[in-house]
Amino acid sequence: TLAHIAYFAKKFGKNPKVVVAKVLKSITAVDLTMHHFENSIRSKFSDFEDALQYFAAKDIKGIDFIITRNDRDFKHSEIPVLSPKAFVSNFYLDT
Repeated sequence: TLAHIAYFAKKFGKNPKVVVAKVLKSITAVDLTMHHFENSIRSKFSDFEDALQYFAAKDIKGIDFIITRNDRDFKHSEIPVLSPKAFVSNFYLDT
């Protein structure tokens, strides 16, 4: 979530508001639909919220990765997974 990104930005000595504002320019927010809930219920994901995040992300054309602190629950993911720490350190530490 953006809250996790803000946390790690602050931990790395960056201004969380500046980092989150920069992130908001390059992400896509997705509304959850009944389809996402139904797929999540039938999925192999052990965590329902992770399943919702995954199936919502699958609807985004050209998605590069999912950002989560819980990468072990994404072992069935067809989308690459990054931790918030890795995301901030790889993409936003120059902020």
